[in-house]
Amino acid sequence: MREEALESICAALSISFSEDPTHLEAIIDRFAEIFKVRDRLNVLRKKCEKFQTYTLDLRSVGQGACPENVYAYLIEWVTVVLREIGSNKDISLKFGLIQKKEPKKVGGVSRSASLLRKFAFSEKKSSDEILKISIFPLDVSVRKNLNLGGGKAILMEMTLRRNDHRSMIPQMESDDFLEMTTKFHEWQADNSEKLDEKALADVMLKMTACESEVDLQHPLLNPSLIYLNDCTCNTIRCILEPYSNEPFFPPVSSSRLKSINISLKLIAEICVLDVWDEFENEANPSNFLSSELKRLLEKSAEKYGETLKKMEFHELCRQIQVLWMSLSNESHSYYIFFHQFGINYIGTAMMRLDESLAIATKASLKSRLADINLRNATELENLTKTTMRLFVTLRNLLNMVESFHLPECHLFHFEEWFTEITVFWTFSWREVTQKMVERTITLDEDGDSVKYGARRPLPAGLYSFLCIQKGISDDMARLEFTLPHHLVICSTSVVNIMCQNINAYAKKLFSEAMRSHEEKASRLVRATNGIEQAMCFVEEGYRRFAQFQRVEEYVDVDELAAVRTTSTRLLKSTRDTCESQISTLLSHFVQLKTDIVTRIAKNLCADGKESMKSYMREVTSSERIESILECCYGLVDDVRCLLLPNCFKLSTQHFAASLETQIRKNIRQRQPAEYYSNIYIALKYIYEFLEIDDLELLSDLHLNSFSTKDLILSYYDSLCEKIDRTRFGNAPHVDVHISYVKLENEETIAIQIKLVKMSPIEWIDVLSDRVDYFVRLELFPKILFPSNKFDSPTTNPMPQSTRPQWKQLFEIHVPLECFFLRGACLAISVFDHERYVA
Repeated sequence: MREEALESICAALSISFSEDPTHLEAIIDRFAEIFKVRDRLNVLRKKCEKFQTYTLDLRSVGQGACPENVYAYLIEWVTVVLREIGSNKDISLKFGLIQKKEPKKVGGVSRSASLLRKFAFSEKKSSDEILKISIFPLDVSVRKNLNLGGGKAILMEMTLRRNDHRSMIPQMESDDFLEMTTKFHEWQADNSEKLDEKALADVMLKMTACESEVDLQHPLLNPSLIYLNDCTCNTIRCILEPYSNEPFFPPVSSSRLKSINISLKLIAEICVLDVWDEFENEANPSNFLSSELKRLLEKSAEKYGETLKKMEFHELCRQIQVLWMSLSNESHSYYIFFHQFGINYIGTAMMRLDESLAIATKASLKSRLADINLRNATELENLTKTTMRLFVTLRNLLNMVESFHLPECHLFHFEEWFTEITVFWTFSWREVTQKMVERTITLDEDGDSVKYGARRPLPAGLYSFLCIQKGISDDMARLEFTLPHHLVICSTSVVNIMCQNINAYAKKLFSEAMRSHEEKASRLVRATNGIEQAMCFVEEGYRRFAQFQRVEEYVDVDELAAVRTTSTRLLKSTRDTCESQISTLLSHFVQLKTDIVTRIAKNLCADGKESMKSYMREVTSSERIESILECCYGLVDDVRCLLLPNCFKLSTQHFAASLETQIRKNIRQRQPAEYYSNIYIALKYIYEFLEIDDLELLSDLHLNSFSTKDLILSYYDSLCEKIDRTRFGNAPHVDVHISYVKLENEETIAIQIKLVKMSPIEWIDVLSDRVDYFVRLELFPKILFPSNKFDSPTTNPMPQSTRPQWKQLFEIHVPLECFFLRGACLAISVFDHERYVA
């Protein structure tokens, strides 16, 4: 240690214990022993004298009895004289008379023979009075009548003051302070004594008995506690020494703790004495005991971590599983034992084990990946099982560590250790489930369909198939991914695997159902329902199966959108494939019902005069329609009870197509409109409850259900509507005034039409073209307004005019029933030499 630091320590001790010289000497002696400076101790103490000195104030009281030759302390009798004494009070002052030859100031303070020789004393030395400085109290004025000899005396007032210069002591550097503390504790540990069990019990009983009566201000209490702490700590070392190699981690059995718990019982009772709380700044044995136990626990955890590094892959996986089981089942007693000493058992051990566990696991996974045969399906399956079990175990360890709110460690990022393993998990999931799916495919009747709420015929293996898909989801859910890499890969893969399984399942059911069989109809129904049920199961729950909620929580927006898009496309493609197979199966199922469909079609297409077997007489059109609809309802209800909703919807399209084919085959031509109207009405009802949108046949029937006259009127009605919405560009526009007058006593309306003019025709070249524009008025359709009964008046031609003006008035009589008939219209046409212009 530096000389300046030793000087600072010596000065601090000298100033602190200056009031108790005996204690000071003991402390200085201890200082010399600890820091091994006994050979130069006097030099150090000499250097430290400057940091604390004493001053004596002298003042005479009165003047009458004081001769002029009282030494030289007093210059004037009322003046205070300050005399620096030094750092040692153990000196003497001598007062006396001297024969002065000339006036001069002489003072004397004697602390040694050499100093006393500096003063001149009178020849009568025996008469001089001597006072010891050490008897003077600090900062208190003392008066004393001094006998100077020769019958002379003087009354003096003396005050001893201390001059504290500790601010001048050099401050210690941190390294010096650390070295000082280290040396002190090393010396303390070397000189402490071990307390035997009897002494421990005696100390505990006595201190407990008198704990409430302890004088906290007693000067011996603090040193006693320091000594007791030293002895207790040394005893703790001796007690814990046999347990230095005890495997405290991982926990084995609570019985292993009984012996150490018994050994520490008395020590623990001393540690919990209330007297330690009164001296919080002093060292106490409880902290030392906690630190020693923590050191043993950390040492055991580090040793266990080193053993993990030496293990092979499979052995390491088993050992980590054993570690988790031990912590789950046996750690409670260990936790309680260490907790009473303020130690977090699992937290402390796992923080020490963390780095070794990370290194061992990553190295084993990397080595295993390098050695595995990627073409061996069995090895890949075993790798998946082992690593998934390891992943779940590490997840459980992490959850346990997180419950103790420990700082972040390597275990918090354990998912990153498996970034290259995830793809093997998805591959094994696909391979294993495909093999299981193949064993579940059968078209036998499923007697356990009520297990999943089914009321329709389903294949026997469907329940097992759905359980397989749920198993994939459970595997992923058990892993509890938080790393986006794992979530994106596994979520997408789970959806893809389920879609592939459905495709394989549907393909196998399809091929089984299409084979010849005496119960082909029921097999077709079960295959159809099985494919649809499997598809619905995945479509309704794929977000839950693929952990979409966790994906949305941990994955960024872009990757989340990619997962959603990929899943949607996979499901849509699978749905299209399944519906194509379902449609084919249903078409064959409908073919088996061709006889019923044909009978319905023939009844629809029968003449109204023909009788029906159910009536055995000529029936009305309403009775015929009701009978046909009743037959259709029965067929549809039977099919509805057999098929799932979506399958039923597809089946209705096939029934409608089959019915349309049979109707077109059996419908009669050139029948009255009522015949087609009855078929149209019945077919429309059928299409409504079948929810069919095909309007081609209905449109044809609707067209045939009208008379020619109605169709012509409908045509002109639609034509008028189109004209109202059509712009004719450069075509001429005719200005007309039209009025309507009902003629009295006649069911006729007179239409008065005044043709005023026509808009300018700018595109006509009158120099090269001959134009004679005129306007013709006509009533349409001619089936209502024949030419022989209704004239078509025309205006006079306007030769060579691009701005024709007629101002002619015409009147046309129209029957009242024709005037309000929808489709009846008035046509205003512009001609040029009988050529139609507009």
